[in-house]
Amino acid sequence: MRADQEGSFMVLGNTNKRHLVERFTSAETLYHQGEYSESEGLAKSIWQQPESVVSPPLIWRAVILDARTVFQRGLPFKSNDRTSPIARLGAAFRLSLDDETREEALQPLQAIAREYPRDPLIQAMALSVESELRQDRREAVGNQLQRLAREHPGISEVWKALFEHYNRMGNFPAAAKAAEKMLTAEIADGRSPLRVFEDRVRVLGAKLQTDRAMEAERQLAAMLNNTEHGTPLGRARVQLLLGIRAFGNAASLDSSNRDQRMHSMEVARHFWEAAVDEVAPLTNQSAKELREIVENFLVSHFDFSGEYPAYASQRPDDNEKDPKKWLDYALSVAFDGNDRTVIDATLHAYALALDDKNNEADAEVAVTALYRLLPKYVELLGPKRVERLFQDWVRRFGHLHEAAENTAAELRRRRVAVLRLLVDGRHEAAVSMLAEFLIDRANEDRELAVDPHRDALFFLGQLAYRTGLYEIAARAWEASLELVDHPSVQEPIRRMLAMEKVRPFTQAGQKDQFGPRDLQAALANLRTRFDDPDANATQLWSRAVDVNQWLTKATKGQLKELTDADYRLIEGTAERLAQTLGRGTELASFQAGLAKAVARIDLMNMRPEWGKFWGGLVLELQRRAEDGNMDDRLLRYDTEREISRMIGDWRHVARSSAHMALDVLGTGNLDITGYLLEIWEALRNRDQLFEPVLVTALIDEALRQTRRQMALGQSRSRYFRDQYRTYGRLLDFLEQQMGNEKMPPEVIEYLGGVYWDIAENMKDRFLFDREMLQEKVEPEYASVRREMFVALARSVLELYTAASEEMPKFQLLAESANAAIERHSTQREEALAILPPRHPERLDRFSLTDLRAALPADTAVLTVVARPRLQDDHGGVMLVTSKQVRFAQLPVFRYEYDIITPLLESWQKNIGAKEGHSGLGFLYRTLVRSFETDLKSIEHLIVVPSGTFNNVPYAALWDEENERYLIERFRISIMPFGKSLATYLASAPRQPRRLLYAANTDGNPEGWDRGRWETRFGLASTTAEELASLPDLSVSTANEQAMLRDAWPTNFDALVSGDGMQPTENGKSQPLNRASLLQRLPQADIVHLSMHGLDSPPDNPERSLLLLNSNAEQPELLFPGDLEGRNLEGLDLIVLSACLVGRSYSFHPIDRLGDTDRWLYRLGEFSGFPRVLFQQGVGGLIGPVGEVPADVDKQLWAVFYRQLREGLDPSRALAATQRAMLADQKSRHPRNWGLYLLFGGWTAPDE
Repeated sequence: MRADQEGSFMVLGNTNKRHLVERFTSAETLYHQGEYSESEGLAKSIWQQPESVVSPPLIWRAVILDARTVFQRGLPFKSNDRTSPIARLGAAFRLSLDDETREEALQPLQAIAREYPRDPLIQAMALSVESELRQDRREAVGNQLQRLAREHPGISEVWKALFEHYNRMGNFPAAAKAAEKMLTAEIADGRSPLRVFEDRVRVLGAKLQTDRAMEAERQLAAMLNNTEHGTPLGRARVQLLLGIRAFGNAASLDSSNRDQRMHSMEVARHFWEAAVDEVAPLTNQSAKELREIVENFLVSHFDFSGEYPAYASQRPDDNEKDPKKWLDYALSVAFDGNDRTVIDATLHAYALALDDKNNEADAEVAVTALYRLLPKYVELLGPKRVERLFQDWVRRFGHLHEAAENTAAELRRRRVAVLRLLVDGRHEAAVSMLAEFLIDRANEDRELAVDPHRDALFFLGQLAYRTGLYEIAARAWEASLELVDHPSVQEPIRRMLAMEKVRPFTQAGQKDQFGPRDLQAALANLRTRFDDPDANATQLWSRAVDVNQWLTKATKGQLKELTDADYRLIEGTAERLAQTLGRGTELASFQAGLAKAVARIDLMNMRPEWGKFWGGLVLELQRRAEDGNMDDRLLRYDTEREISRMIGDWRHVARSSAHMALDVLGTGNLDITGYLLEIWEALRNRDQLFEPVLVTALIDEALRQTRRQMALGQSRSRYFRDQYRTYGRLLDFLEQQMGNEKMPPEVIEYLGGVYWDIAENMKDRFLFDREMLQEKVEPEYASVRREMFVALARSVLELYTAASEEMPKFQLLAESANAAIERHSTQREEALAILPPRHPERLDRFSLTDLRAALPADTAVLTVVARPRLQDDHGGVMLVTSKQVRFAQLPVFRYEYDIITPLLESWQKNIGAKEGHSGLGFLYRTLVRSFETDLKSIEHLIVVPSGTFNNVPYAALWDEENERYLIERFRISIMPFGKSLATYLASAPRQPRRLLYAANTDGNPEGWDRGRWETRFGLASTTAEELASLPDLSVSTANEQAMLRDAWPTNFDALVSGDGMQPTENGKSQPLNRASLLQRLPQADIVHLSMHGLDSPPDNPERSLLLLNSNAEQPELLFPGDLEGRNLEGLDLIVLSACLVGRSYSFHPIDRLGDTDRWLYRLGEFSGFPRVLFQQGVGGLIGPVGEVPADVDKQLWAVFYRQLREGLDPSRALAATQRAMLADQKSRHPRNWGLYLLFGGWTAPDE
């Protein structure tokens, strides 16, 4: 064998060469699929070829792969000839994979490397192990690896060794570059796509440590959707890395970003839990190692024992004596990077807590303070200060070795004593001390407060787990679980109890409540029951169900290990259950599950002789369904559908799903979304286009019914959990099709119509008038809609039940659907006639074709469909003009975190305009650049945003090529619900006459601190704190009132609270309060509100507020809910000159204590003052999405109202005003004019 061969595989003949290369690729694919036995067999068949047939790179790679397969199964490397270099390499490499034997691998690897000094692959392997084991040699090893990479750039193993070396050295930029070279070489060599997928994950993991972290994060998020080449282990690594990234994001946020920080922490937990779920069925070594890593992250970084702390980002006053406030402050700055501040604040809290000898609560604060300090900050504190902390405790509470008088004090004593032991490094003793009190004496009668008891148990579990005492961890967490009553907190604790090392010691694990661990264990349990003459049918059935489940998810390798005895056991069990259970539901469900599992074994060619078995089970289900009930028929069709999917018979999948849908419809139940999805998937798998698009529209119709039920009282959480992913799948499919550059324009328009309907239907739930639906629409409309939908569904689905082997053509489906719609269109319109013109149910009929017909030639609609995915958003952007429909995919990106929030914060900090241009330019490129040509003749741009993009300052988007803002090119309007354009485009503006000016000239009422606001109005602490620090506005408000009165000299009325009252043409301004404002709103044409405003807290999007009155005795706030149920259709325009209240989307952290995942809730959100005013019929609304400078703000409105007075409509008046501000050098910065959004425009609805 020549030792200097490299690059392409060299074999004697081209045919044999291709055959062996393909065989190796197959072996790699099987390895990454978890089929280790098959992979080992193929690998052996390559490296055991004569040396004259196989080139060194291929033979080395095959023997390495062989070693990997046996490692994953915990087996030694086997070879008939142990003295050959190939066998020695395999054995040495197998040793190098195991932590316990890696040291033994180095010498034999170095020996083989000396035998083949010019073989780069062998050299790289030996150097990689040496780099890991010999730290003193790493610099020299690195130089050797660099030389190898220069000389042999096509050998991926060299780059991999260099990548791992740089990682060990902490040189992550160099590691990322080496990893990219490794990927390039692997692809050039034709390596398995599954291997490339997993190595790409490693590459991106290295990039996360560099300045390309955001790019890597987006690519990792996209990889989660790679179902074709993704592997469970690869996806789990992606989730691990994304969790680490999210946790790092939390650590990088300062204390002023509490909500984002908590959200990032929860995102990290979600990713890590998903990673555990991904690898749970896997039994190989890599999966076990990965699972252990992730579980350690979960145990170490999260405390599920209680609720989130109340952060306090402002330092307490030096005279503050409440230790809890100092402790909260210390916690809020814990992630800011200033450990000294954390230590000082915590020490101060500890000292204050020790001072009050009669306060039980302060004693708990003292314990908490100690746990915050120790053992984390032992080195920074130093041994003397640590010792002084314990001495102070002893002086206050007594010696740590002396038992306390009551149980609460005894628990505190033991918790502090545990810290003493941990500081001394006596971890096992610490665990024993706490366990003795909390667990071993758990049955004794003692009074102990729930919170300290629960927290102590949870901490004991963490400590025991990290110490390796898993039985104690199990018992502690089980005990803490009993003290937690909220399901969302119980679930994470249950997850920890199910961890690999803890589970055997839990009560459930000992009782086998978790079920068998693998297929062989399930078969053993079944055999025990089968052979037991005293076992009853229920016990046998329970064990048989376990076997079913494991047969369904077992790997090929596990299935191949099944024996004839296993077959006889399963078949015998089925026969015995058929005799003992009769025709009960249990037997039918068991037969259905067994048929699917056995069919899988047969169709994977693991046990072809089992084909007759599952065929007989299906026939039995069919006979049962013929004279059975609907449940029997559904079970039959479900079984046939699943087996048809395995076979790839998509026609039969569709037919079975159609039968199931018709059965359900026959009961009057319209919830057939799942069955429609099955038909949709079948059509997609046949590479159809128009047919699945039509079924997509049908699914949307089914989801509308669900949405109506939700509006009439069903919970939102159920709606989102059940339907969000359905919407996502449909939109993903349409975006993929429309994103095809070769797609004809007419097809894009057709697809865009369905896309428009689905995207709009995600939003209109925020506009439902529940009372109107309940009292007026439901009696007349519900039956009509039901009949229409049933007819539509039946007429289409029946086509799939035909005997023909061909799927129905698109034309047949379209004709059938259109006929059903036409039959009921008249009745539908009559039922909808009672609704207001702008009600969502009336607007459902406004299609994309209708929109194009209604658009003037100089107007375009830009629809942004943004769908949240944890911290990212993704989706599509669609431009609609009277001439055509265009589409561009929205790149996956953290728009909220990385663009919009930093941009608005930079404006608040008075940073120059150019500093924000990168974010504004990015948004312009993302949303507008793709449509430059189509926008040449456009003067009016109507944006229909969603989610995060509701709060974008569109007027300020920056065109980098032409160096201009978007407002310099278009006038811009926002329409949160696109179908509302049906009324806005059809109505003509009217000239307003009367302007109502309402202002609060004062700031925070005297004597109102944060606590008072919290108590009086039930506000979140952060909102109350902001209210307590609001400044006085009397001077700026007085100037504003004078300027507006000059701009609108007649029909000007004013409501003013505070000292800023000025006379109007009708006399003195009237006092502003909640009652006077609500009374006067419907009487005005235009309303201008000038006062302090605050955005909603993350946990409640409807708690935006306006400070109406600052009376010290009785201040008044206005919330969005205060305006609900009021007819404001005569109000043409309302201007909210108040910070932040123009936001119609609120950032939501994941609420682990609620029943709704907030990142799902964000879907299509429209909330706050814009939602409620829009819903009550206001023609137009102007509001800011950020904090506006008060001085410049007044000048803006003086110009705006003069433009309005001269006859311009609001969109033209606002555009002219913004351009005027832009032309003035003093007000050119976009924070002075770019924060305001115009929602709608005034209109006179035609009733």
